[in-house]
Amino acid sequence: MGRFQQWFSEEREKLRKLSPRDRAGYIWDYYKLWIIGILSAILLVTAAAIHLHNTAAENWFYVCFGNTFADIGSDSDFSRDYADYAGYDLREKNLIFNAQCYCKPSENTYGNSYYETLIAYIDSGTLDVLVMEEEDLLAIGASGRLLDLEDERVSGLLERYQDRLVYCTPLREDYGKEQVAVGIDLSGTCLVGEYKAYPEGCVLGISTMAPHLDQVEVFLNYLFKEAEP
Repeated sequence: MGRFQQWFSEEREKLRKLSPRDRAGYIWDYYKLWIIGILSAILLVTAAAIHLHNTAAENWFYVCFGNTFADIGSDSDFSRDYADYAGYDLREKNLIFNAQCYCKPSENTYGNSYYETLIAYIDSGTLDVLVMEEEDLLAIGASGRLLDLEDERVSGLLERYQDRLVYCTPLREDYGKEQVAVGIDLSGTCLVGEYKAYPEGCVLGISTMAPHLDQVEVFLNYLFKEAEP
């Protein structure tokens, strides 16, 4: 503290002898990096506080749409229309439609940050549903990260969409099944037709750690326009 006090006293004495204009110039010339850094830190902290204050802490539902450039993200008409359909109050919780995921799990994913983020969302129990082209979704399913649709928790989906099930071969030899139903073919849905997000078709899988399983059927109803939730 002694050295700091000495430096502070010397700087204060220098500034005292300068005119107000020269004083301002001296401070800027010698301390502008500190000034910029402090102001940046204040702005970051303020922005983070505002974001935390205005952003709901929980999600109604989290969907990741892989490898599409269609306007179906969280701020899209598609997202807002679905929120109205499902009856979500977005002031209470978030509806996350993540359309910024570009990776090919069926190919080499080494060093792909999108893939690593996707896996983190699945393994952390954040993601509910993943939509991708079939071969890529099946690669995720083979790793054991997508729910077996024969699971009793989604028995209604199994019965309803049994003619649309898509199967993968699990990577684990001790899994107990040679083929596992991990996806629902979304051919004919609004994602393929109206929104043209997947012109070649796509498949929906449910995360094994999905926190909102009760909302998956609502989402499928919307995609197929079959019934009110």
